[in-house]
This record gives sequence, structure tokens and C-alpha cells, in this order.
Amino acid sequence: MSFETVIHLIQSASVLVVAALLLALLGSNLDRKPLARRLIVGLIFGIAGFLSMADPLEILPGMFLDARNVVIALSAGFSGIVGVAVTAAIVIAVRFWLDAGAFTAVVGIVITAIGGASYRHFVARNRPLALKDLIALGLVATVLPLSALVLLPRETALFLMKNVLPFTLPINFAATILIGLLVLGDRQRRWALASMRDAVARLQGVTDNAPGMFFQQRISPEGKPTLLFVSKGVERLLGVSPEDFVNGSIDPMSRVPDAYRDEVTAKLREAALNSTAWDLETPYSMSNGSEIWVRGQAQPRQDENGQTLWEGFLIDITAQKQAEQMKNEFISTVSHELRTPLTSIRGSLGLITGGAAGELPPKANALLQIAQANSERLVRLINDILDMERIESGRMPFHIQRYGLRQLIDQAVEANSGYFNEHSIGWTVTDNTAGAEVLVDSDRFHQVMNNLLSNAIKFSPPGGEVSISLDPRPKGIRVAISDRGPGIPEAFRSRMFGKFEQADSSDTKQKGGTGLGLSISKAIAERLGGALSFESEMGQGTTFYIDIPVAEQVELPVPSVPEGWDRVLVVEDDHDVARLIRILLANEGIDCDIAHGVASARRMIQENDYKAMTLDIRLAGESGIDVFRELRANKATEQLPVVVISAIVDEAKAAINGSAFGVVDWIQKPVDPERFGLAIRKACQTSAGKPRILHIEDDPGVREVIAAALGDDVLIDGVTTSAEALEHLAGNNYSTVILDLSLPDGSGADLLPFIPTGTAVIIFSAMDISDALRESVTAALTKTRTTEIDVARVIRDVMANSVSPKISEKT
Repeated sequence: MSFETVIHLIQSASVLVVAALLLALLGSNLDRKPLARRLIVGLIFGIAGFLSMADPLEILPGMFLDARNVVIALSAGFSGIVGVAVTAAIVIAVRFWLDAGAFTAVVGIVITAIGGASYRHFVARNRPLALKDLIALGLVATVLPLSALVLLPRETALFLMKNVLPFTLPINFAATILIGLLVLGDRQRRWALASMRDAVARLQGVTDNAPGMFFQQRISPEGKPTLLFVSKGVERLLGVSPEDFVNGSIDPMSRVPDAYRDEVTAKLREAALNSTAWDLETPYSMSNGSEIWVRGQAQPRQDENGQTLWEGFLIDITAQKQAEQMKNEFISTVSHELRTPLTSIRGSLGLITGGAAGELPPKANALLQIAQANSERLVRLINDILDMERIESGRMPFHIQRYGLRQLIDQAVEANSGYFNEHSIGWTVTDNTAGAEVLVDSDRFHQVMNNLLSNAIKFSPPGGEVSISLDPRPKGIRVAISDRGPGIPEAFRSRMFGKFEQADSSDTKQKGGTGLGLSISKAIAERLGGALSFESEMGQGTTFYIDIPVAEQVELPVPSVPEGWDRVLVVEDDHDVARLIRILLANEGIDCDIAHGVASARRMIQENDYKAMTLDIRLAGESGIDVFRELRANKATEQLPVVVISAIVDEAKAAINGSAFGVVDWIQKPVDPERFGLAIRKACQTSAGKPRILHIEDDPGVREVIAAALGDDVLIDGVTTSAEALEHLAGNNYSTVILDLSLPDGSGADLLPFIPTGTAVIIFSAMDISDALRESVTAALTKTRTTEIDVARVIRDVMANSVSPKISEKT
């Protein structure tokens, strides 16, 4: 092939490029009019075919090459049946115009048009063309026209196949693919641009109509934000235009109240320093002068220049803040307005059914029992609802300390012993932990245990047994509580720890309960660093597992006790138990001597004066009962208070029998430190006359119930307001003050500075009590969570163990 032929071939190919350019100019102008577009595309390819046929390339004398089959194939691919019909008509017309229409050439054009249209309609219909389709169209443009050769004389057909087709076939195939790629590339570019414009419009619509606003900002090292983009949502949110923020007409920090500006600036400064995300809530001033609460959040990213940008959102949380305030007010109302009257109702019913008002007729007593049971049920519901709210809001206090696990389990079983007996259910405890200690809040742990034990009891058959086992685990200890009840239905297990959930709606009536106990227990277990789970088999029973962290064993030092403090004699043959008692006594500010046997106990009693004595009844090879009887037979020690500490308390009580005067308490081993502390303080206490109490409470019903529960052994002054309380405190000495936090003229907590040092203060209120306030008083009790009998017991314990001044009753 000569150089001139190549140049002429390139010139001919440029005609097809013109078609690609015309299609690019057409663009998407007629996309919404598909028929018109197909006609125009067919016309463009027809014009390209006309230009190619008007100036063909002569490859041999009398033999010319043009692009008619190429444009026919491409027209079929890009404009379908309608377009290729237009292109074919133009090309045929040109063919007839040029040489009166060679029949073979016309047949080749028609076959190519039919083949291309068929491929587009049956193979590539309703989808964009791809490279594989261009290859197929290239084959249409090269292979199908060969079928027209059968219409030529044999010699002519062989000549063309030998001398012309080897040249024309690859050129037509390559031209179809190359020009098709140009058109396809332009079309894909337009599709990409259209898709991008649609995505931008969609994103713009979402950001402009989303609640709140979206933004992009830079933050200076000083914490000053510069907004680069702000969505139109700012107009609804803050009442300003996006341009006002972006062009700097309004400083975004200028709308933050002074009281919050330093905090916001500090958070932004920290984010700028560390290139971290920020999240904050703050009031924000609107352009009309009103104020709303907003929450902002942004994540950092690096732009193409390596600078850090923060992109995020700002939303209006005013309704959420108002809802939180309403919820807090509701909780406060529930705490006070429901707990306070319920305290009086429950307390009064408890005293009446307990015989405080004398013997009742059986029918009246039965009705009162129903009323008391339902008041207890209502109390549990209110307490559970309030507990759930405190857990979810993170306001439930947890005081994590080290406790002996077996001791906690025994206390829980003892607390539920009445419920076990009521339902005729037995229990067993299997301890495989060898005296392990755990890190828990004892009150919350008991709350979980009470929930699980009460459930196990309720769902156990009469005469059944609840099994409790303690087993070591790799990361702690597992407590298992098992019953032999009906089991939990499979369909209910996924909802087991949901709120107000019952396996059967009838269970609420048959078994009682609020449906909150397990949800609360699971939340508490997780807050204690553990977990709550269960296994159940229908007809066989259910086992609940509490996994809790174990405390490392640490040798506790014995606190030092100053000279001259009270001294107690400890009669105990077990050296470890004796050391524990010494530590507990030292924590109470009490010194001690330890006698490991009867002989040493006798000698120490003769040589020293003791404030009290702790006594183990069963000593190694000897009997502590002999020591006790000798004490009571001796004039010098017959009044000595004794705290009996033994692993066989029941046997000890039976052995001492009627001579047990002076025994302050009977404490079962293992020793409960809290109970021991109360007992030993009571044993060491010397008092005369009736203690005087000031009860500050605006509900007279509560005052009367507490007074009835305490009986005639104390003198009680009851006042309603803070002003009355101040008058009584100024003119009287009180050993104990019972204080309600919610008073008509202020908070009871404001009275604490006016209560003399040394006076025991017991808070008894429906309001939740903060940790700081709880630490500043002698005891803090919540109405409905503590019965009036328990309140009276606590008051008596406090008075018995207090060193506060007491006055005698005037006669």
C-alpha cells in the first residue's frame, strides 16, 4: 500500500469522525424524544455514508472502498430499526445516484442493515452498548455483506475474495470498533455527567431539606471555626442564610451564650490540636432573639492539600431538652407525690395487720391483708419504674467494694427465707469458690439476687427446691440459680430481658410482678462488670447465671487503735477469725484482747475491765458456754454485754437457754461485718433516759406512722417546715434528726449546716439522694424502698450506737 493510499484512507476515515462529532453536538438534547433522536442519528450516519461514497478510496483499478457498511452497522447499534432504515435508505439512494444502483451492492446494504437491526433488537435491547457489542457490529459490517458475493459471476467473486476483501474486511472491522468507541465514549461521558448532576442534585435536596444543617469547616488552633459550606437548612434552624456564615458576615460563635462559649471553644480547640472529632450541645441564639438548644457533631478528614476539614451537622434538640426536663419533673413528682402517701398507707396497714391497733375481726383482717399486699405491689412497680429510669439515664449510684461472695449469698437467702417458707420451697447452696471475694455494690447485688430468687420460688412447684451454686470461671465467678419449674417457652426467650415482658399475660395475675425485674437485673449485672444469662428446658426448669468479677486476695492490715479507747475481749480459737474480728473492731475504734481458749479467757477477765465480749461457743476441746455461765455467776461481770459468734448459733441458743440475758446478738459464721459492727457498737453503748428525736416531715401521716413504729421509748418532736425546724434546733438538744428533703419552704438539705455536730441525721425522703449527700449523713433511706418497721429499726440502731447527747423525759 502506497503512502498516498494511506493518506487517502485517513481522509476517508475523517468523514466518520465527523459523524462522531455531530453525535457529540447532539448530546442529550433529544433524550426525551426517542423517535426524533433515532431519526436524527440515522440521518447523521446517512450523511457520513454519503460523504464516504462520494469520495471513495480506489484500491485497485476500478475497485473502490467506502464506509457504507460501517455506517449501516453503527447506525443500527446507536439508533435501532428506525435509524438504520433512514441510513440504509440514504446509502441506497446514493448508490443508485452514483452508478444507477448495482444490485449486488444494494443487497449487501440491506443484509447489513437487517443484521445490525436484528442484533440491536434481540440481543442488546434496552441496555447501553459495550465493547462486546461493537465487536459484534464490526462482524456485521464485515461478514454479512459477503453473502452478496453469490450474486456475482464466479470469476469476479474469486477476484474480489483474493485481491479486495483481505484489504477491506479488517479496515471495516477496525473502523466500526474505533468509531463506535468514539461515540460510546462520548455517550458514557454524558451519562457520567448526567449521573453526577443527578447525584449532586439529590445530595443538595437531601441536605437542604434534612432537619438541621450540614456544614464544612476549618478550625484554627485557637478554636475559632471558619465555615466553608453551609446547607440551606440553616435558614430553618437558625434563621440566617448560608451566605451569612460562609462570607463571614455572622460569626457562628457570636450566637453561643457567654456561659457556654468557653466550653465550646475548648472542645473545638482540642479537636483542632488532635485532629479529632467533636460532639457538643449548647444553647444558641436565633436571629429573632429566641434561644434553642442545638447539638453539633463533626468528623475530620484531609483535603487534597493536606489540610484538615471537619464535616458534620447541627440539629435542634430543644424538644429533647424539654422532654428531659418534663421527665425529670415527672420523676420528681412520682418520687414525692406517690412515695410519700404510699409510705403512710403501707406503714399504717403494716402496723394494723401487725396488731398495733389490737386484734381485728377475721373478715376485716383479710381485707386489710389484701390492701397491704396490693400496696406492696404498687410500691414495687413504682420502685422498678424509677430504677429503670435511673439505670438508663446513668444516675443510679454504684458503690463497688470487696465482699465475701458466700456472705452475700447467705444474706440474700436469709432475706428471702420467709418467701421460701410461704411457698413451701427448699433451697441448697453449693460453694466451690473457697471463700472467694468479689467486687460489687452489695445493695445492687442483693437487688439482682432478690429478683432471681423470687422468680425461682414463684415458678417452682410446691415442695420443690431452688439450687444455688457458686463456681469459679476464667474471668470471675458464676452464680447459678436453678428451679424445677415449667421452663421458659422458646418463643419468649428472645424477649426475656425486655421491659414489662411476661411469658404469658396471665402470669402477671397468677405469679405477680411488674415485668421489669429481669431487665433491671441484667442492666445492674452489666454495670457491675458482669453479665446475666439463662438456660431453660421446657418441663425441666430454668437456670439463671450471674457472672461477676472476682477480687484479688489482699492481706488486710489491722488499723491502729489509740490508747484509752474501749476494749473488748474476743474469745475465739480460730486465729483467722480472731484476726478478722480484730480488724472489724479496729475499724470501729475499739481495741481488743484475744483469748484462744477458756483458761486464757478466765485470766483476762480477772485481770482487765472490758466494755463487751465476743464469744465462740465451740472452742477447741472446750466449751464457750462455761465461760458465759461463769460471767453471769460473777457479780463483777454479770452485766457484761456479749456478742455470740458461732457456726452453730441455733445449738448455742438451745444450750444457753433461759440464761441468755445480756446477749446483744447471735451472729452466724461467716461473720457479716455490717451486722457485727452494729452489734458491737450496741454492746459498748451506755445510755440513760429516753432519746429525743426531731422529725422534720411535711406529711403528718408519715410522722404518725414512724412515731407508732418507734413506740413510747423515745420522745419525738414533729415539725412541718424548715422555719419550724430551725426554731426547734435552736432551743433543744436532739440525739437524732429524721429529715425529709422536700419541704414546703425549701430543701431539707439546707438544714444540715444548722444541725449540731454529733447529732445523728437520718434522711427519709421520696427524693433520690446524691452520693455526696448520702456520705454527709448517718443514714439515707428512700420512701417505699424501706418499710416503716425497717426505718424504726435503723433509727433505733443509730440511737443505740450513737455517742450523741440524750436527755431524760421530764415528769
